[in-house]
Amino acid sequence: MIFIKAKILHIVLLTALISGAFFGFKLYQTEQPLTFTVKYQIFLPPGMKGSGIEERQVAYKEVVLPVAGTYRVSFTGNCTLYIQTAEGLTRNPERISVSNRALRIVILNQTTDVTVRLTPEGSLPSSPIILLLLGGVIGYAFGVFKFE
Repeated sequence: MIFIKAKILHIVLLTALISGAFFGFKLYQTEQPLTFTVKYQIFLPPGMKGSGIEERQVAYKEVVLPVAGTYRVSFTGNCTLYIQTAEGLTRNPERISVSNRALRIVILNQTTDVTVRLTPEGSLPSSPIILLLLGGVIGYAFGVFKFE
């Protein structure tokens, strides 16, 4: 009797551990935005000083995202923001969807410091995870209790 209770407790603890791992990953994925700041600086190509051409700020940053998927883009500061992904170039996007983790962020006409924030929107699909957990627990229970 004690052996059966220990095995049931083991099954419950194993299920809780696996569920906790998936929950923790989902929480990390949706709660950890990627944030960076581009300081304001004046950029004028060499040889153009004194030519009467307007000074413009051009800055870019290459970013590697933690996971591919859909991201919500928000930025503070006065600028025009372009994001270049494998899918193409977008201007001032609210959301981007990437199949490749790498992207380039280009900032034009910057007049202040700019902070760009990329927040993941995607989450793990819950139905396959639940099916895998249930299948694993039921399979383990059949193996332990020798139901056939």
